Amino acid sequence: MIWILVIGTILFIIIRFIIAYSKQSESISNEGGMRKKYSEIIRYFLALAPKMRIVKETKTYILIESDTTVSKMSASIHHVFDEVVIDWHNSTFNMLPKKLKWNFNVNDSQQQMLDQITHDINIVARSIEKNMNSVMPDNVRKKKLNSLEKKD
Repeated sequence: MIWILVIGTILFIIIRFIIAYSKQSESISNEGGMRKKYSEIIRYFLALAPKMRIVKETKTYILIESDTTVSKMSASIHHVFDEVVIDWHNSTFNMLPKKLKWNFNVNDSQQQMLDQITHDINIVARSIEKNMNSVMPDNVRKKKLNSLEKKD
Protein backbone atom coordinates (compact mmCIF):
# COMPACT_ATOMS: atom_id res chain seq x y z
CA MET A 1 0.00 0.00 0.00
CA ILE A 2 2.80 2.44 0.83
CA TRP A 3 4.47 1.67 -2.53
CA ILE A 4 1.37 2.80 -4.37
CA LEU A 5 1.46 6.08 -2.43
CA VAL A 6 5.17 6.61 -3.19
CA ILE A 7 4.78 5.80 -6.90
CA GLY A 8 1.66 8.00 -7.10
CA THR A 9 3.53 10.92 -5.51
CA ILE A 10 6.48 10.54 -7.87
CA LEU A 11 4.18 10.37 -10.92
CA PHE A 12 2.29 13.43 -9.69
CA ILE A 13 5.55 15.41 -9.38
CA ILE A 14 6.75 14.32 -12.83
CA ILE A 15 3.43 15.21 -14.46
CA ARG A 16 3.40 18.65 -12.76
CA PHE A 17 6.94 19.29 -13.99
CA ILE A 18 6.08 18.31 -17.58
CA ILE A 19 2.98 20.53 -17.56
CA ALA A 20 4.95 23.49 -16.13
CA TYR A 21 7.73 23.03 -18.70
CA SER A 22 5.20 22.88 -21.54
CA LYS A 23 3.53 26.09 -20.32
CA GLN A 24 6.92 27.80 -20.12
CA SER A 25 7.87 26.72 -23.66
CA GLU A 26 4.50 27.85 -24.98
CA SER A 27 4.82 31.20 -23.20
CA ILE A 28 8.25 31.84 -24.76
CA SER A 29 6.93 30.81 -28.19
CA ASN A 30 4.01 33.23 -27.81
CA GLU A 31 6.52 36.02 -27.14
CA GLY A 32 8.32 35.28 -30.42
CA GLY A 33 10.80 32.69 -29.19
CA MET A 34 14.14 33.04 -27.44
CA ARG A 35 15.69 35.19 -30.22
CA LYS A 36 12.98 37.81 -29.88
CA LYS A 37 12.46 37.60 -26.12
CA TYR A 38 16.18 38.07 -25.37
CA SER A 39 17.17 39.96 -28.52
CA GLU A 40 19.14 42.72 -26.75
CA ILE A 41 21.21 40.24 -24.76
CA ILE A 42 21.81 38.10 -27.84
CA ARG A 43 22.93 41.17 -29.84
CA TYR A 44 25.33 42.11 -27.04
CA PHE A 45 26.99 38.69 -27.01
CA LEU A 46 27.12 38.48 -30.81
CA ALA A 47 29.04 41.78 -30.84
CA LEU A 48 31.52 40.75 -28.14
CA ALA A 49 33.95 38.87 -30.35
CA PRO A 50 34.65 38.20 -34.01
CA LYS A 51 32.88 35.19 -35.45
CA MET A 52 30.32 34.99 -32.62
CA ARG A 53 27.27 33.10 -33.87
CA ILE A 54 24.29 31.18 -32.57
CA VAL A 55 25.20 27.50 -32.68
CA LYS A 56 22.30 25.92 -30.79
CA GLU A 57 18.74 26.99 -30.10
CA THR A 58 15.81 25.29 -28.41
CA LYS A 59 12.53 26.63 -27.08
CA THR A 60 14.20 27.65 -23.81
CA TYR A 61 17.93 27.82 -24.58
CA ILE A 62 20.40 29.59 -26.86
CA LEU A 63 24.14 28.97 -27.18
CA ILE A 64 26.36 31.59 -28.83
CA GLU A 65 30.01 30.77 -29.62
CA SER A 66 33.16 32.06 -31.23
CA ASP A 67 36.06 29.71 -31.77
CA THR A 68 39.31 31.00 -33.22
CA THR A 69 42.86 29.71 -33.13
CA VAL A 70 43.74 31.87 -30.13
CA SER A 71 40.54 31.96 -28.11
CA LYS A 72 37.12 30.52 -27.53
CA MET A 73 34.18 32.45 -26.16
CA SER A 74 30.68 31.22 -25.47
CA ALA A 75 27.52 32.54 -23.89
CA SER A 76 24.34 30.66 -23.11
CA ILE A 77 20.91 31.95 -22.19
CA HIS A 78 18.64 29.46 -20.50
CA HIS A 79 15.08 30.33 -19.51
CA VAL A 80 14.31 28.12 -16.49
CA PHE A 81 10.82 28.71 -15.11
CA ASP A 82 11.03 32.06 -13.28
CA GLU A 83 14.73 32.59 -13.94
CA VAL A 84 17.02 33.45 -16.80
CA VAL A 85 20.41 31.81 -16.33
CA ILE A 86 23.21 33.31 -18.40
CA ASP A 87 26.67 31.75 -18.56
CA TRP A 88 29.73 33.29 -20.20
CA HIS A 89 33.03 31.48 -20.81
CA ASN A 90 36.20 32.88 -22.30
CA SER A 91 39.46 31.04 -22.77
CA THR A 92 42.60 32.27 -24.43
CA PHE A 93 45.53 30.13 -25.50
CA ASN A 94 47.84 31.48 -22.78
CA MET A 95 45.45 32.14 -19.87
CA LEU A 96 43.16 30.27 -17.56
CA PRO A 97 39.52 30.19 -18.68
CA LYS A 98 37.26 32.92 -17.31
CA LYS A 99 33.68 32.03 -16.38
CA LEU A 100 30.79 34.16 -15.22
CA LYS A 101 27.23 33.19 -14.39
CA TRP A 102 24.18 35.32 -13.75
CA ASN A 103 20.71 34.41 -12.51
CA PHE A 104 18.01 36.97 -13.23
CA ASN A 105 14.29 37.03 -12.65
CA VAL A 106 12.37 36.68 -15.93
CA ASN A 107 10.60 39.94 -15.14
CA ASP A 108 13.86 41.95 -14.95
CA SER A 109 14.39 44.21 -17.93
CA GLN A 110 17.02 43.22 -20.45
CA GLN A 111 18.71 46.56 -19.81
CA GLN A 112 19.12 45.71 -16.10
CA MET A 113 20.55 42.35 -17.07
CA LEU A 114 22.92 43.92 -19.61
CA ASP A 115 24.11 46.53 -17.12
CA GLN A 116 25.21 43.79 -14.72
CA ILE A 117 26.65 41.56 -17.46
CA THR A 118 28.61 44.44 -19.03
CA HIS A 119 29.96 45.53 -15.65
CA ASP A 120 31.17 42.04 -14.77
CA ILE A 121 32.67 41.29 -18.20
CA ASN A 122 34.49 44.64 -18.16
CA ILE A 123 36.10 43.69 -14.85
CA VAL A 124 37.29 40.41 -16.37
CA ALA A 125 38.50 42.20 -19.53
CA ARG A 126 40.55 44.66 -17.46
CA SER A 127 42.15 41.80 -15.52
CA ILE A 128 42.99 39.99 -18.79
CA GLU A 129 44.54 43.18 -20.20
CA LYS A 130 46.50 43.71 -16.99
CA ASN A 131 47.81 40.13 -17.12
CA MET A 132 48.70 40.47 -20.81
CA ASN A 133 50.68 43.62 -20.06
CA SER A 134 52.50 41.97 -17.17
CA VAL A 135 53.66 39.05 -19.34
CA MET A 136 54.40 41.21 -22.40
CA PRO A 137 58.13 41.76 -22.90
CA ASP A 138 59.28 45.33 -22.20
CA ASN A 139 60.32 46.02 -25.79
CA VAL A 140 56.87 44.97 -27.09
CA ARG A 141 55.12 47.02 -24.41
CA LYS A 142 57.25 50.10 -25.30
CA LYS A 143 56.44 49.71 -29.01
CA LYS A 144 52.75 49.43 -28.17
CA LEU A 145 52.90 52.57 -25.99
CA ASN A 146 54.84 54.45 -28.67
CA SER A 147 52.31 53.55 -31.33
CA LEU A 148 49.49 54.73 -29.07
CA GLU A 149 51.26 58.02 -28.38
CA LYS A 150 51.78 58.63 -32.11
CA LYS A 151 48.04 58.24 -32.71
CA ASP A 152 47.29 60.99 -30.20
